[in-house]
Amino acid sequence: MPDPHIPHDPQDTTHAMPQDPEPQAPPARRADPGTPTSRLFAVVAAIVCAASAILWQNMSVETQSKLLGVAPPAVQSQAVIDPVSQVGLLGRVYIRLDTLYRDNGMPMGQMAMPYIDQSAMTHAERIAAGIAAGRLIDADAAIERLEKEREALLALTPDDIDEQKQADLLLDTKHLLALYNDQDEFVSDDARARLERRYPYFGKLAVTHGLPDTDPERAPLLSGAMAIILVLLAIGAGAVLVFFAGSILLLVGWLRLSSGRLRFAFRPPAPGGSVFLEIYALFVGVFLVFSIATTRFETAALYVLAIQWTLLLIPLWPLLRGMDGASWRQALGLHTGRGVLREIGAGLTVYLASVPLFFLGVLLTFVLMILQEVVMQLMGAGAPEPPDNPIVDLVEQANPFALAMIFLLACVWAPLTEEMVFRGALYRALRGRLRWVWAGLISALLFAFMHSYGPLMVSPLVALGFMFCFMREWRGSLIASMTAHFTHNATVLTIAGVVVYLIY
Repeated sequence: MPDPHIPHDPQDTTHAMPQDPEPQAPPARRADPGTPTSRLFAVVAAIVCAASAILWQNMSVETQSKLLGVAPPAVQSQAVIDPVSQVGLLGRVYIRLDTLYRDNGMPMGQMAMPYIDQSAMTHAERIAAGIAAGRLIDADAAIERLEKEREALLALTPDDIDEQKQADLLLDTKHLLALYNDQDEFVSDDARARLERRYPYFGKLAVTHGLPDTDPERAPLLSGAMAIILVLLAIGAGAVLVFFAGSILLLVGWLRLSSGRLRFAFRPPAPGGSVFLEIYALFVGVFLVFSIATTRFETAALYVLAIQWTLLLIPLWPLLRGMDGASWRQALGLHTGRGVLREIGAGLTVYLASVPLFFLGVLLTFVLMILQEVVMQLMGAGAPEPPDNPIVDLVEQANPFALAMIFLLACVWAPLTEEMVFRGALYRALRGRLRWVWAGLISALLFAFMHSYGPLMVSPLVALGFMFCFMREWRGSLIASMTAHFTHNATVLTIAGVVVYLIY
């Protein structure tokens, strides 16, 4: 220490105290590789491919088949009642619950049928509702509904319905009326098998009408209510806890963000590059080709899904364009950030905070669907039948290989590929010219509409996509958003699988 009694010579640095280093300015933003010409090409390709893919993904399979000049999937090979239709769900649940409460002297058929009748929007669903009434109330209730639907079908003209479809539905009502009028001798074994094929659960319920509830053929259709109740209560309790915990985290995060205490690690590039926008355009274009191939070659849908894993190679495109590996990994977010475990923890935390936004998206979807139904009723238009999809058909067939393939696609392929493309490449390309909120919103919208859920169903995906972009902005690394993406898909698939297994 210098002697305080000795005058200090400003030129003498022998005993100078160490000074804090001056803060260094962050390095100047650099544009990603690309020329004005390549950027113009990438912008045009991205717009054309995205518009084409979104339009294709939101078409019905029938429309897609017509455009490709191929025959749509045969109606006879599929269930008339969509497995996730409201009638199918309510019917199965209420019939099982009625069996449970009936054994305790509290039948619930009269209470349940108004909800089932109200949810039956198509001719086939109203036939299924008639079958449900046969169990929940009595045979007379089934006959009343089936005769009413038969009269409605007979009143239709070729302009209202396809003649073959009309004939099939009329044949269904004929056989079902015979069964509920105790005229079993007029319903052949082939007719019974046809009903079971066209209405998997309800058809079996109809052909076993009159048998004791304990009969081996009928008992599985009526049992399982207690397991459904316990699982749904557990899921509901878990959802409430997650919602409140997520709401607290969301509030804390918003306060930190608004106060400026949340530091963002992502460093946007300077405007002008094109190579990461090229990744997005290339991915969407190839994905569109695979989607078309899935419809065109329905029998080879599983092979197309397997080949779809090659899309993981598309984010390597900048390396072929001359970008060095270290710069590519840093720009795309394929680095460990502040440590792998910390990034995983950040992903789980932000995902939990995103759950309330996801629930709000689900609520908005329900509101939009109700409004659509009201508008269609005011216009006198019937509700469209649920669209078919070859991938959904694979799931319905309970093919173990198909189920494993779809689970791997949702829980491995999607978190890796979609995060590298939408939050790694597309978000970076947008971020060079836009603030993070706008870049995140555009990326989330394009991400959501790439899924074939229809415009009314994308709100929850927009919420998730935006929060994934927030993770990318906050952490810089993709590990957090990949973790959140995997957590969401695995959770939803597991819950859906358990519920479907118990109900169906």
